[in-house]
Amino acid sequence: MRFGLLLAAGLVAVGGASWAQDYQSGLYDGRDIPGWAYSAEVTQNVTLPTWQPVVNGVVQGVNCNIGFAPLEGMRAEWSAYFDNSTPASFAAELQSGGTDVSAVYLTDSIMWQGRPALRSLMAARQDGQVFEFMVLSISGAEQLTTITCTAIQGDLLANLDRFYQFANSITVYTAPPQ
Repeated sequence: MRFGLLLAAGLVAVGGASWAQDYQSGLYDGRDIPGWAYSAEVTQNVTLPTWQPVVNGVVQGVNCNIGFAPLEGMRAEWSAYFDNSTPASFAAELQSGGTDVSAVYLTDSIMWQGRPALRSLMAARQDGQVFEFMVLSISGAEQLTTITCTAIQGDLLANLDRFYQFANSITVYTAPPQ
């Protein structure tokens, strides 16, 4: 099983125009996330369903998106993979997938809504700009679900609670691993 390469693909860009909505039957429900609004414009630019926080009617300059990559795995396989991930191994996998990683601050094997998952905090360059990310890689029976929240360099910590609130509020319908 090749989790690493698809994990990297999940962060970079997986999706398409057919996911340009805040709900997709059988995949996710991102409607009614408190303090967040679905952004059709950003979704079109990044080709992943994307939400932005709104504070006092003002859209904030950070976002979270959700992506899917086909990848079959059993619960024990996912758990073992996530448990053995380190900042160095995660960075190497992302770099092999083409992501210009500048730092991985944390990798943490967690349970998310009853599923094995990997929480990562990292920074990467894109078009000369450094962005910071909270990445939640969520196991599934037939696919990897990735929730990626993005801030400009230096704004990750200030938005971390907001990112965790988003990740805990979106519903993932894909089948959990057995």
